[in-house]
Formats: sequence, structure tokens, C-alpha cells
Amino acid sequence: MGEQRVPSSLGDKLRGMLIQPNQTMATVAPNLGKGVLVVVGLIVTAGIRAALEVAYTAGVGNAGLAIAGAAIGITMAWVGLTALLHLIARALGGAGSYRILLALMGYAAIPMIVTALVSMVIYIISPVLLPNLGGAGWGPLHTLIGWIGMAWGWPGLLSYYALRHGERLSSGKAGGTVVVVYVLLLLGWFLPVLAPGLFE
Repeated sequence: MGEQRVPSSLGDKLRGMLIQPNQTMATVAPNLGKGVLVVVGLIVTAGIRAALEVAYTAGVGNAGLAIAGAAIGITMAWVGLTALLHLIARALGGAGSYRILLALMGYAAIPMIVTALVSMVIYIISPVLLPNLGGAGWGPLHTLIGWIGMAWGWPGLLSYYALRHGERLSSGKAGGTVVVVYVLLLLGWFLPVLAPGLFE
């Protein structure tokens, strides 16, 4: 069996996260600075996507506010979700550090950059594909793409590997933690829609 190559450049790490996440998370040397760069990339792509959403919904909302909201929301999600996962991991007997997990969770944002780019392309070409909708009738597809990115990145598959290798949790504990957090996010998203009376 060949020796595992340790990804050294940021490009190698990001490709590895998408193609071989388990091996990459196991061998990568977490670098918080590079994790920050990935999160900044997510902020930029999500900000552009948010501005396009405003543009394609007849200017409902403010593009600047949408971009600022994306930047603040993503930063808080990265820091807050990592803190939550770290606290749960410690309670379950994990042995990692918050800083290492924060770096790994930064790398885990790469799938959401990919899905944000897919959404951006759809926003740009949708008026050509369905001109009668003016690019505004694709909301459910964009929501689905966003959930795919979350299931792949935060708090999904790559978060699982970050817990496995960053916090040294068993597969069962890491998987259970990710599933519970993801289900809670889904409930937070769907409850106001399914039971609006609870939130009046």
C-alpha cells in the first residue's frame, strides 16, 4: 500500500477536502490562517450570490445589506458552530483544541463555496433559460443547493471528519453530533413555515 501524501499547499488541501475528505482531514496540518482564507472565500462568493438574489428579485432588499449580512452570518456561523461542536466533543471525551477544530472547520467551508458558485451561475443564466421568470423563480432550487452545501460542509460530512480527526472522536460520536446539529438546523428552518402560529 502506498504512503499517504500529506497535502501541503492550500490548493492541495481544498482538493483533498472535496475528493478524499477522510484522508485529507487525517493527514493535514491545520493552519488557522489558511482556514480563515477559505472562510473569506465563502464570504465573498456568498456576498456576490446575495447581491445577485437582490438584483433578480426586482430589487427587493438592499444589496449592500445582503452582502454585510452574509459576511456577519458566515463569520458567526463558523466561530459559533465550531464552539458548539468543540463543547459537545469535550463532553463526549474529545481531546482536540478549539483552534485546531476552527482551522479544520475553515477548510470544511469549501463545499459551500462550490454550491454558492453554482447558485451564482444559475442566477446569471436563468434569465436566458426562462426569460419569463426574470431569474426570480428559481428560489426553491437555490435553497436546495444551499442545503446540499451545508450537508457537505457545515455542519455536514466535512464537519464529521473535522470532529473525527480534530477532536479524536469515534465515528459514532462524531456522526451522532453532526446529525443532531443538522436536524436542529433543519427544524429551525422549517418550523416557522410549518407551524407559524408558534412564532407569532
